[in-house]
Amino acid sequence: MNTWSQVRNQILDPELEEKYWQEYWTGKDSIKAYKNLVEYYLPLVARIVERLSIRVHQQLEKEELLSLGVVGLHHTVKSFSHERGVAFATYAKKRIRGSILDELRRQDHLSRNQRQEYRHLCQTIRELTEEHGRPPTDIQIEEATGLNPGQMQLLIEMAGKAVSLNERLGEGMTFMDTIADAKSQSPSDAADEIFAKEAMRDAFKYLETREQQLLYLRHNEGMRVKEIAEIMGISEGRISQIYKGIIIKLRAVLNVEAKS
Repeated sequence: MNTWSQVRNQILDPELEEKYWQEYWTGKDSIKAYKNLVEYYLPLVARIVERLSIRVHQQLEKEELLSLGVVGLHHTVKSFSHERGVAFATYAKKRIRGSILDELRRQDHLSRNQRQEYRHLCQTIRELTEEHGRPPTDIQIEEATGLNPGQMQLLIEMAGKAVSLNERLGEGMTFMDTIADAKSQSPSDAADEIFAKEAMRDAFKYLETREQQLLYLRHNEGMRVKEIAEIMGISEGRISQIYKGIIIKLRAVLNVEAKS
């Protein structure tokens, strides 16, 4: 299993690159070709992150920057066209770097201390999940972190990104497919369909009843946030908070399953 350090030093093969693009553009097993392209360009992501300024590296841990870069790579592969008349690497460098910096600007309202608190919250959830074999309850999280319910939800609301689990990242791939924590996965896994949907359905049963209800209404019934809020009898803002908490919990339980 390659590490990011090993990936960074890989030499790109122009003939292989051309082969993957031709397969992708001609529709010959395009999903597989898409995944091959993403994996092929991972060294590019590693080098872009390596060259980011010291200030950027002080804002987020390297693994988090790499994860943002991979998401940017997905979007860039999907939007690229050979008719642009430029090499993919030239086109991608600006877009991947831009996607990372855009996310940092979005998070800029968070203080360094708040980022540390959020990372500690996520780490605690991962540890409790590993210990109990399921996502912890809100009460268990509060006891372990010393946060009260209001503090915990405010932290998730401030730091979490309202991402749909079904947001399309590329051909046949969604955020659900790449929800794993990049720290515990190889670069290849972080860029590919890391966990099958069967694993996601398995993790679903560990969620609290209202969390299961929210996901069911959103993704099975296709309801809007406003409609879900009315059914569950809580505000739209609270729905958003719960949703972000669900993503953290699912990421934790899937990481534990990957280690077992």
